[in-house]
Amino acid sequence: MSMTTEVFTLGEVATKTGAGKKGPWKLYMLKAQDGSTIGSTFTAAIGGAAEGLIGQAVEVDRFHDGEYFTVKAVRPGTAGTPSQPVSAPPSPQPSSAPSGNFYKPRDPAESRMIRRQVALKAAADVCSGREIGTQDVLSLAQSFDSWLAREDVATEDIPF
Repeated sequence: MSMTTEVFTLGEVATKTGAGKKGPWKLYMLKAQDGSTIGSTFTAAIGGAAEGLIGQAVEVDRFHDGEYFTVKAVRPGTAGTPSQPVSAPPSPQPSSAPSGNFYKPRDPAESRMIRRQVALKAAADVCSGREIGTQDVLSLAQSFDSWLAREDVATEDIPF
């Protein structure tokens, strides 16, 4: 069970729909241009983004559970060549804080990236199972991100 980031040339995004105990669902199955399976996702925002990237190089974050690949993120490819792993980011430098102090302030860019990922995941979860376009999901994610970035947040200001 591991998470990897790889670059592929996206060839196809097939969909399958159905209904289960939790209601209707839609599965997005991503295939590389060479016909190999990249993975699948139930997240509409990821599937919608992939549909707009067919024929292009894409970076895919995917989780392998031993049998299947679950796509966790997809974005335009920026490194490597199709079907080749993207090099992992450099490992963080150890903190100069004493060994008993586990608190290390985050880099503001890292905090912003985490906040944006949380906002996108929340928006995708809110919109899951609904016929909502990718742009609407991204707009909701931006609203969540703006709300999370505020420092004077009160519970009555939650944007939903």
